[in-house]
Amino acid sequence: CKLKAPPEVEILEPLIPTIKNNLEHRHAFVRRNAVLAVYSIFKSFEPLIADGPELVEAVLQQEQDASCKRNAFLMLFHCCSERAVAYLSENLEQVAGWGDILQLVVLELIRKIVRANPYEKSRYIRCILTLFASESAAGGDECASVL
Repeated sequence: CKLKAPPEVEILEPLIPTIKNNLEHRHAFVRRNAVLAVYSIFKSFEPLIADGPELVEAVLQQEQDASCKRNAFLMLFHCCSERAVAYLSENLEQVAGWGDILQLVVLELIRKIVRANPYEKSRYIRCILTLFASESAAGGDECASVL
């Protein structure tokens, strides 16, 4: 008797190479959706795309589109927090120039870090205060809740 793979795996398996190729597509909306596809597959069927965090981290390093960058950072935040923290630490000075949608995810990550270890707040306080002074009302509210 041979065990059969779940039908979802049979459907997704042939799509994995195409999804990986779309992470480098010339159109941002394709890359954005490819990142979400990697996230969904990794979350539900990790063995199918075990290198998902590495692929998405590579996208995050070179991406210019704010919503694609947000999706990549969000995937790392939920699936591989250490990589998200490392990326944030490397790019802490540039956070003020990122789009609002990415800044909100950064603040969510900082909140998670500070709740787990309150002594880490001093490491991120300058970033929080910079975002607090930004023009985004939503960002200011999030900063207040992080502080």
